Amino acid sequence: ISGGTFDEEFIADGGTINITGGDFGPEFETNSGSVVNISGGVFGEEVSFGSGSEVNLLGSDFRLDGSPVEDILSSASATQISFGPESVLSGFLADGSPFSFEFPGGSDPLSGPFVSLRLSQAPSLPGDVNRDGVVDFGDIPSFISVLQSGVYLDEADVNGDGAVDFDDIPAFIFVLQSQ
Repeated sequence: ISGGTFDEEFIADGGTINITGGDFGPEFETNSGSVVNISGGVFGEEVSFGSGSEVNLLGSDFRLDGSPVEDILSSASATQISFGPESVLSGFLADGSPFSFEFPGGSDPLSGPFVSLRLSQAPSLPGDVNRDGVVDFGDIPSFISVLQSGVYLDEADVNGDGAVDFDDIPAFIFVLQSQ
């Protein structure tokens, strides 16, 4: 699935689904036997990963309850995580879409021994701030937004000094002109 809008509940009910884009409306659910690979798209407020399903997220800046998922940030390999009720998993998908999956109290979204949730770090391309795989004029609004927000984003740290600030502007312009 690379686009489209799902106005009702979206249920992955078996098989493999690769999601690179689209708007998944108010509810998104995976059932037993489903393998769902997510690298883009917009997801509603209710996300449920059912027992017996496998969900693979390709992205960056993964956070669990606001804290960085260290294994992902320090390694390019996939990491399987588990978390309890009332947790929030957030980050950016590979296409640059932010996500925030909230799991309500009293229900463990990964209950049961057969649920698999994997996070894989998307490769970073300096200057590709909108994370579409190329550095072009489409990255300018995203670069300005990140610069103004003060949020750290690898792709916006074009000079590689560990901070996103005005010192990145000349490096960003250089990378943009080189394309």
